[in-house]
Amino acid sequence: MDEENKKFFNITDYFSSIEIGNNFFSFWEEINEELVELNKISEAIEKKTTSGNWQINTFEQMLIIRENYQKFIAKLKFSDKIFSYKVDNYKVDNLLLNVEYDEIIVANQFYLTNLEKHLLKQMTNVTMYYQIPPQILDTENLTMDHTFSAEMLTNIRTKKITEIRTSDNFSMTCSLFEQIQQNAPKAIIDFRFAKQSYSSFFSRDKFIANSSKSFTITSVYKFFYNIRKILENIIYRNNLHLIPLHIFLEAIIADDFIKYFCDDAEHTKEDITNYLYYLIEFDYQYIDLELKFLDVSKLEKESVTVLDKIMQFIVKAHNLKSMVDFNSFIANFHLENIITGTEADYSNLKEIFAQIKSDFAILDKLGIVNNWQKIFNHKKFAANVMKLFLDYMKAKTLRENLSEKRRLGITSLQDTRNLQYSKVFVLNVTEGILPPKRKVPFLLSENQRKILGLKTFEDIRLREKYYFYRLVAQSQEIVLFSNENEDENKEVSSFAEELRLHFDDIYKLINKLKFSFHNVYETYLGNNQLEVPKITNIEQFHKINFEQNYDIPDKKINLSFYKWRDLKENPFIYYMHHQMQIKERPKEIKPDFSSKFMGNLTHEIFTLIWQRIIELYQGNKIHHNFLNTNQNYVDDALKHIFSQNKEMIYKIPYNYSTKYFNHIFLPILKKGIMGFFSFLHNNLDLSDKYITIFPETNKTSNCFLGKVNDFTVYLRGKADMRIESDKQKYIFDYKTGSNSSSKKKSFEEQLLMYEQIYYLAHKEELSQAVKSYLYFVEKQENHEIKYTKKKPKEQVIEEFKQQILQVIENMTTNGFVLGEKTLKYEPLDITRRDLKRK
Repeated sequence: MDEENKKFFNITDYFSSIEIGNNFFSFWEEINEELVELNKISEAIEKKTTSGNWQINTFEQMLIIRENYQKFIAKLKFSDKIFSYKVDNYKVDNLLLNVEYDEIIVANQFYLTNLEKHLLKQMTNVTMYYQIPPQILDTENLTMDHTFSAEMLTNIRTKKITEIRTSDNFSMTCSLFEQIQQNAPKAIIDFRFAKQSYSSFFSRDKFIANSSKSFTITSVYKFFYNIRKILENIIYRNNLHLIPLHIFLEAIIADDFIKYFCDDAEHTKEDITNYLYYLIEFDYQYIDLELKFLDVSKLEKESVTVLDKIMQFIVKAHNLKSMVDFNSFIANFHLENIITGTEADYSNLKEIFAQIKSDFAILDKLGIVNNWQKIFNHKKFAANVMKLFLDYMKAKTLRENLSEKRRLGITSLQDTRNLQYSKVFVLNVTEGILPPKRKVPFLLSENQRKILGLKTFEDIRLREKYYFYRLVAQSQEIVLFSNENEDENKEVSSFAEELRLHFDDIYKLINKLKFSFHNVYETYLGNNQLEVPKITNIEQFHKINFEQNYDIPDKKINLSFYKWRDLKENPFIYYMHHQMQIKERPKEIKPDFSSKFMGNLTHEIFTLIWQRIIELYQGNKIHHNFLNTNQNYVDDALKHIFSQNKEMIYKIPYNYSTKYFNHIFLPILKKGIMGFFSFLHNNLDLSDKYITIFPETNKTSNCFLGKVNDFTVYLRGKADMRIESDKQKYIFDYKTGSNSSSKKKSFEEQLLMYEQIYYLAHKEELSQAVKSYLYFVEKQENHEIKYTKKKPKEQVIEEFKQQILQVIENMTTNGFVLGEKTLKYEPLDITRRDLKRK
């Protein structure tokens, strides 16, 4: 490509040229196969006006690239078949030199290119067999009439057609296994078996699929795929090479990745995975190649050794600077460390990988590329050359050499072209799979392709229809498995619907209910004399009975606010989180400042400011003007946090989020913190008065709440800030994020707990002297718990205490059950006037 070509196709590097490269070669190969003259393409394009004449301009660029490519390979003394596709080069006398034959037979070849037709017409003694009604075959042009339908099927062998219609792939697969147990077929047809997720359920001991599989399913490809992702995402900051934690975690949890670096892979994988989630819990975004992030006390010694090996391997890959380096790196790769037993014993993976390494080594010696650094960004050379290596692997196929003895074959539709069956099963007879989805062709429209004699979507559709109906007609009994699901926009194949209309006397439709996982598991467990509990509803399944000796062995319950909230809303989740210490791990780790990070940062700034004020007055008793609190206090606190806390290197996402954080969030945060001191001055009138302050500490306070049966209940917690004057006690809790009404309502209970813990559990008479506030920092809004004459504070506190004790008593009686489902959206405040308007 010259600069004009690159600009036209928006090519910025090697990898952005791959798509246009594939389209380029596929296009010219098809044009030559169909013997289309270049001037005919120009004529077809010029007849249609397109926006910006993009078709004409694209075709002109394709011609320029074609000419430049031909000159380039000619200089290197190479050739390409796309330049030899000419009618004169395909004379039968030249092609069949020294080949003796009595007859050439072509069977069930539905579509023939113009080049194939040209050659067949030159040959003698050619016999073509079709299992198709003769009226739809044009013997002169060797084409099919598009009016072909199920109505035309005559003299068929079919005695019975059964369609089993399900709602999803799991149910479809279960139905298939159920049918196989009743009466196994001679074969199973699946249009894209290897690409279907359910293919992993099919045991190799029982089934044999197409022996040719994509190399991308191998352990070797997956290993290098993860290495490439890590290399691609490494950044250099603060003299460290940082890897995004979520990228590294994906590699660790991937099948067989750790296996390359150690023997006890499963145990080490679990240990390292747990450690990485521990880092995520503490807001880590990155880890470093230098392993300075390690807190060895959290990892077993063997795991640290494995992590060191992984990082050394990545460092070697990251330091590759040339194709010679890369080939040496791959040559020293220990395939035996990663290859699975099945791959080693029952496939040709070793031979294919050896060939890949050899081909890649030769690639550098061909001289086609003089400067690999120029083609690949030198700063990302290792990642880019690894991507090239993976792309080369993608084109390879793996052959399995498993024995076919006593195994049920799974094959594709086109492989059945010349076969007959007594009984056959066909999976996924669903629209979009049979027939396939329409794809937008490159450059030419469907109409233009038809004018030029190229294969159209209708040709593809008719081909699939022909092979499918031929299979039906040549099978005595056929069972179709289909999916129909409105929610997922799935519907039964139109081919099957047409069969049902025309062969209603032998066509039987069975609608299967959705298979439950419970029923399937029960079937398997039954063989092991195990039973699945008879459960009538999901609520019973998610229930754990209360066992006092096990759940509360010391006869004491300590409830923090967050424990109380979980217990009240969902006792089952409470049990998982707090009794079993099992917490749901995040499904996605976003490279962003988490809400937890923002909250912790805010609390830390407040703590440092209060410490500074305490130092100023040499104690907790102060006489301070809060309105004059210096803005520098906030800046100094931030500077201290980011300079003294070395972990911050790993917690800052080095992307657009940092700009948002620095330029938008921090100014709002600073303003909100200063707003709190203004609130103390203006609203609470606490400036220039003798008060005692109690900032948050690491110490947690508790108080006795009451008794349930024979065990005691305690409340635990630590307030963000308390201030005491002669007559008043104040409790504050800082909040970041939303200040919605539902959030305020929820956290009022947290303040009630703090009031109990610090004051009211000891002196109930202080209830009117204690005031509690939520302070929403970004919004500079304070929220005080409000009471009314109808429901005074003493009553609210008593009801709250009784509610806690009642929930705990329910827990002892009913066990840890699922909570009620809550609405997705918070409740709206709707007045009578709103309802009247509606």
